[in-house]
Amino acid sequence: MHGIFGTYNTTVELDFNSLPIGLIENDMLVDKLALYQRTAKKFEKDKVFFKYQSLVFLIDGVILNDQELFRSRGCENMEELLIDLYKSFDISFFQHLRGSFNGLLYNSATEELILFADHIASKHLFYAYDGQSLFFGSDLSIIANAFSRYKNQQLTYHPRFLHTLLIYGFSPLYETVYEGIQRLHPGTYLRMSKGKVSICTYHQYNNQPNNFSIAENTRTLHTLFHNAVQRVIRKNQQYGYTHVLPLSAGLDSRMSNAVAREITTDQIVNITYSQSGFYDHIVPKQLAEYWNNLWMFRALDGGDCLKDLEEVVRMTQGLVQYSGSAETWDSFKRTKNHNIGIVMTGMVGDIIVGTSYTTKNINQPYFLGEGALTKKHIEHLRDQLPQSLWNRYPNYEIHYLYTRGLSCANLASPIIQQHIGESYSPFLDHDFLTFALTIPLKQRWNHRIYDYWIENYYPYLQRWHHNGVPIGKRPKVISIANRRIPLVDLPKRIFWKICKELHIKEYSVLTIGQSMNPEDDWYAQNPQLKQFWDTYFDEHIHLLDPFPQIQKDATDYYHGNATEKMQTLTLLATLALYRL
Repeated sequence: MHGIFGTYNTTVELDFNSLPIGLIENDMLVDKLALYQRTAKKFEKDKVFFKYQSLVFLIDGVILNDQELFRSRGCENMEELLIDLYKSFDISFFQHLRGSFNGLLYNSATEELILFADHIASKHLFYAYDGQSLFFGSDLSIIANAFSRYKNQQLTYHPRFLHTLLIYGFSPLYETVYEGIQRLHPGTYLRMSKGKVSICTYHQYNNQPNNFSIAENTRTLHTLFHNAVQRVIRKNQQYGYTHVLPLSAGLDSRMSNAVAREITTDQIVNITYSQSGFYDHIVPKQLAEYWNNLWMFRALDGGDCLKDLEEVVRMTQGLVQYSGSAETWDSFKRTKNHNIGIVMTGMVGDIIVGTSYTTKNINQPYFLGEGALTKKHIEHLRDQLPQSLWNRYPNYEIHYLYTRGLSCANLASPIIQQHIGESYSPFLDHDFLTFALTIPLKQRWNHRIYDYWIENYYPYLQRWHHNGVPIGKRPKVISIANRRIPLVDLPKRIFWKICKELHIKEYSVLTIGQSMNPEDDWYAQNPQLKQFWDTYFDEHIHLLDPFPQIQKDATDYYHGNATEKMQTLTLLATLALYRL
């Protein structure tokens, strides 16, 4: 993945031959620090690499509040702004930026290095440190290759990462496939002072409830969301890029589009991908027509997109179960020449404005596997995951946000979109997210404030139901394994579960309100996909020979449902791509 790179206190050079051609390329050597910019030729003015007196600044990505800061601080460009922020806030200067970015600051006078990412770590930043030398960068393979040559020995796989990738579908500990190579956590920065490295926390979200009414909270919520969407629209306009907004039947992408259309009369391109005939196909088509948006639909019928296994795992760098990323890539790879800037999503909106938690369950004792995509054999991780994982967060909701939200969902489709342009969700805008989490749970439970928001600000959206349910007329729900289940749906869901366990294919035709990606049906009904999956498993399961327990669990997973199959395949493809 293109981005930023560097080494400290080593003569080992980084090999960039695996990166695509046509990138912006700049190098700088300062003292023992070698810095490299290898980034895409988009949003060039947002990406800085310069030296000012004893300071070196390097930032990759997109800064969405730059114009606001220019006006408030009397600056004319990013270089002036960063210097001004540093003079005012020292090493915490980057916390005043909004957008999707990572970067570094180096002070040659003090020999102090700061590696940082935005509040949600939306861009990969890997690092390896052995007590003497530091390697860091946006691409895992490049860092691993250099670190291995530096150590003059082969790297080793990280068994705990392999097991968590299989069972969770991601790593809640920000580990990678290699021992000794980590990924920077959300809300943290790496600080190297006099050759010694430490990881420091600069921010953690909390959900301490406020005392405002639902009307007051909705008013603030709407204002902050409007500001977040406007930042994206203005940034695309600044560079002349097309506004691209994925659109599903969900409320999150629906709200992103509604506000965007309110802000601009520019053409908006909606991209929808789904099984034909499901709500995620029908509703977006009608919404796009209402807004007069250009609508591009990619039918996922049959699931052939899931055969792009290794290509997608390479793009996500083996950090997350590949299915959602594959479906995104299948649609977006056809748009590479469509002048795409920032793809504005509704990512994680449902678990921020909505919630699966109540005051009854948010502080219950932690159970192993919270946030995991599946929980089969979860007990095999009990002694591998440190207690610090549970103690890091104040309660269930914040833990779920950081693990399932930021370390899983936000590293899937958004990372794919970063290979084409940039990706941003206004629901993850720092100002919006900080406030939204303080809305009391009783106002967010069962989409209450979502419905109130639509009823009072965008009442026309009520004509399109949410997953078959009229907006504002939600059925009573119960929480099972921290998932909202409508009481009226419970018998139907039990029946579906029994049908799945008995491999009865016809269960899927009972409703069009099913998932937009019915992978179990695709595996059962698409012989080419079944052959591809089964062959890949048979030819690669031997890669787990050094890890008998993981291999046993992976084999059992592969004989389970489609999600478990794909978690096994993701693990095997990660091992195949990052061979020792």
